[in-house]
Amino acid sequence: DFCGFDTHLQCLAAIWRNFKLTALPTLPGGNNAQAYGLNNFGQVVGFSESDVEDSTCATSIPGQVLRYKPVIWEPNGPIRSLRLPHGDTVGFAFGINDAGQAVGSSGVCSNTSLPPVHPSGAHAVLWEKDGSAVDLGGLTGGVSNVAGSINSQGEVAGTSQFADGSVHAFVWSKAKGIRDIGSLPGAVVTVPPCCNTINDSGEVVGFSIDASGNVSAFVWRDNTMADLNTLIPKDSPWQLLFAQSLNDAGEIVGQGLIGGESHAFLAVPCDRNHSHWNGCQE
Repeated sequence: DFCGFDTHLQCLAAIWRNFKLTALPTLPGGNNAQAYGLNNFGQVVGFSESDVEDSTCATSIPGQVLRYKPVIWEPNGPIRSLRLPHGDTVGFAFGINDAGQAVGSSGVCSNTSLPPVHPSGAHAVLWEKDGSAVDLGGLTGGVSNVAGSINSQGEVAGTSQFADGSVHAFVWSKAKGIRDIGSLPGAVVTVPPCCNTINDSGEVVGFSIDASGNVSAFVWRDNTMADLNTLIPKDSPWQLLFAQSLNDAGEIVGQGLIGGESHAFLAVPCDRNHSHWNGCQE
């Protein structure tokens, strides 16, 4: 069940280009692959099964018998595997920037779990353009560390999960290293999901879950985390649950509820670039 659909059918990475959907190749000997990130030069990142059998894989992924590696598909189709940190045997890539830097996670097959159901791995990883791996570490005490997004400056957003099941969000930069970005009051899980959740201004979006299971979308900017629901008009019918992505203009897309029904949303900051937007005018 490589793609988590519970079908146990072959699952292939694919790209939609020029109005046509095309399957991307797997590594030699592999049957399955997933694609997640795409940059402006047409490079795609994800992961593919290899031809190496490993019985320990079934410990974390029932039925999985082959190892898998993070990969880049070049614009004209060839697949290229990314190197793993020393001692690791499997991994997956989530995001890629226009410099060709990719991010994801790695570990051994017994302690690494596949996206999208439960992405986890021992090491948050940044892959340089040449495919070499940089272990970003994780927050102190984290047992699973995943890098989910990278911006043009090489800044990374990701998560560390702790032994008690709680999850904290982090940002990493070459200059400052890794740091916790905090959480909303009462949160036990704070996640900037894959794949475009940090922009070139260093703003981060995601979702937060408290001990009662309540979910709220968040935005982190100027070193402060805010519940996105507190930034929209007080009489709004929206309950914003998941912030999934943002761009360099600070515009956020995600999922929320109106009257209990699920809808997609676009939230824009009321700054000088959006002063003409309905709702931003006084």
